[in-house]
Order: sequence, then C-alpha cells, then structure tokens
Amino acid sequence: QAEVSSPDADEEIILKSIRNEKALIATGNNVNSQCKPFKKFLGIIQKDNIMPLEKAINKITFFPSQLLNLKKRGAIKIGYFADLVIFKNGDIKEMMINGQRTIKDGQTQSVSAGKFLKS
Repeated sequence: QAEVSSPDADEEIILKSIRNEKALIATGNNVNSQCKPFKKFLGIIQKDNIMPLEKAINKITFFPSQLLNLKKRGAIKIGYFADLVIFKNGDIKEMMINGQRTIKDGQTQSVSAGKFLKS
C-alpha cells in the first residue's frame, strides 16, 4: 500500500501514516526539495513526541535502504557511502551526498553528487 502526501496534506493523515512501522518518508530528486519532507517529518516527530529521534532517523535512512536492498547505504559504517545530514533546531545545516557537500551552512551548493539508485 502507498500513500502520497502533498505539502498541504491533512496533519491527522500524516500522523497516522508516519506511526506505521512500514511507512517510508521520501523526497524528490531535486536537491532543493530533498530536505523539506525530512524537515517536516522530524519537526512533527519532535513536536508531537511520536517516536524517539533515533527511530525517526532510522525510518528515513537504514530502513528504506534495507527494504530497497541498497548496499552500503543507510548507516554510518566503514566502507559505506557518505550520505550525511547535520541538523540543528529543525534546520538542516550541512548535507553530504557520496562524500560531497551539497548543503553548507544551510545553503544549497552547486554540486551534483547523487544519482538514482537501482535495487
């Protein structure tokens, strides 16, 4: 089952969806749009105390990579691809995709570091 939400989706539907153990939070393929769903998701998680932050991070990193059978992604381990997001107070400060900084000091950089992955 899948559900697609838009930025103006009903918050009650969003809350019901993200509580589901199998729910994934996804982004667009544009680096400028990649942060918005995660920022909204993490903001809702913190505001409504829905789940521990560690579980929320796992829901947007390790769980999807395992479900999609993406090798060497979704965790910080030696030999894995360097996809990292550093946030503070709900704002994304730094983002690295494949070891290249795509957001620096909260500003999108002119870097095309990612690509579509096939499972």
